[in-house]
Amino acid sequence: MQRKALLCGWKVRRWVVDRGIAYRVPVFYVPDQAWFLIDGSGLRMQISRARARGLMEEVYGPEYEKWEQGR
Repeated sequence: MQRKALLCGWKVRRWVVDRGIAYRVPVFYVPDQAWFLIDGSGLRMQISRARARGLMEEVYGPEYEKWEQGR
């Protein structure tokens, strides 16, 4: 479940929070079946799946690809 939570942005690695870049991690909202970025005030902005993937790769690097491949 942790891998799924990280892939969907429901869980964020502590070092991401500590570096102050958690706002760059997109979140997948199941009811909307869509990806969103959430700003500091809690407002959300819908983004494409491609953009969400790109942001995840920027934040997590090769670790994100391992999650996607189930490793």
